Amino acid sequence: MMPAASFIGATSHEDHDIELVKELNRAGFEALLSNEMDEMIYRKLLMNAVINPLTALWRIPNGALLSSPERAGLMKQLYHEGILVYEAAGIPYGNKLWEWIVSVCQSTSGNTSSMLKDVMDGRTTEVAWINGSIVQLGHKYGVSVPKHELITQLIEGMNL
Repeated sequence: MMPAASFIGATSHEDHDIELVKELNRAGFEALLSNEMDEMIYRKLLMNAVINPLTALWRIPNGALLSSPERAGLMKQLYHEGILVYEAAGIPYGNKLWEWIVSVCQSTSGNTSSMLKDVMDGRTTEVAWINGSIVQLGHKYGVSVPKHELITQLIEGMNL
């Protein structure tokens, strides 16, 4: 499987940016230049907040999240809470984010998420930085995020 594209944030040195992307592509990487890095970062944050803790909790590969209505339903609930937070905070997240998250699950169906690897190896997870960030933003903007709070507590409880 080809690795996902790497996005390079545009700088004030456009010629350098374009040359960097060309060099990365020549080296075999799929690199793209983007002026919307904030949006991309927040899309990735929500994708990780939806996929990673559930794979760690249920100890399943990414694709197994789509194998039952209960699993997919909890994914969708985490997604909707995150979207409410993003909208309240004025955070851009682009179009078709849910469809993208589902496609990531499908295209990485056999993968073990980093959070699941951490749990399996007895390491502290990054849930406080991922779901915990959404919880903090929710509190800041007065958005209720009970699913993200619960998932953060459950995974934190698995940390040593």
